Amino acid sequence: MGIFGGLFNSLMNAVSNVFGNGMIDDMDDVAIVQMFESHLAQLSGMVTEITPFALKADDSYLSLIYNKLDKVPAIELYDGNYQEKLVELMTEAETLLPDSEKSLAKLDKIETEIKGVATQIQTYLKEPTSTLEEAKLWDSKFVKGVNEHIPPHYKKGENMDDTMSEVMRAFRNWSSFAQASIDLYGSQRLINATYEAVIEGEDAMAYMSEILDLNTRENSTFGGDLHEDVIVPYAGFFGSGFFF
Repeated sequence: MGIFGGLFNSLMNAVSNVFGNGMIDDMDDVAIVQMFESHLAQLSGMVTEITPFALKADDSYLSLIYNKLDKVPAIELYDGNYQEKLVELMTEAETLLPDSEKSLAKLDKIETEIKGVATQIQTYLKEPTSTLEEAKLWDSKFVKGVNEHIPPHYKKGENMDDTMSEVMRAFRNWSSFAQASIDLYGSQRLINATYEAVIEGEDAMAYMSEILDLNTRENSTFGGDLHEDVIVPYAGFFGSGFFF
């Protein structure tokens, strides 16, 4: 044993003889509590930074459901009430005993789970259809637009139901001054999508206006992307699980 090790042991033995072993245990407890409080504050800061993105994702999901866009890809990626998950994790952390080494280990586990929620949020928000406008356009093309509704061009309205009549009035109106936008989207697909939308209670003119506008903006040379990419703090790299 080195000279310093011997001196340290002699000193601790002297302290123990004078004050008892309780003083050494109290010193350890103080250090554990300090480490616990520091880590807890760190977790609280992480949750504060992540929460706005959790709210954004939760609001996005509710908006998609409200607008009957439950078939877009973003719906499948949503893992459920992100804000509530963060609150539950912080509540769990705050109820731990601060002077326990097991609590320190538990805080490490909770930190990993918080980062996991951040990664879930980023994965969801990176999906273009988590944006309402992108979701509406996707739904019009790949859900509503694939259901064939062929207007009877050669029979002068024979067998044309009220829904198709409304759709074709809107289509003729738009084609009179926005044929380029219709061609960009696809004439038959626009008729199909609008027919389905009218069945769901939409106004044909208003629906065509919105979809043609979204599609034109999406295909614009000057920054046509309808989806704004985000980086969620503490999320895994591109949602892959590799944390920053």
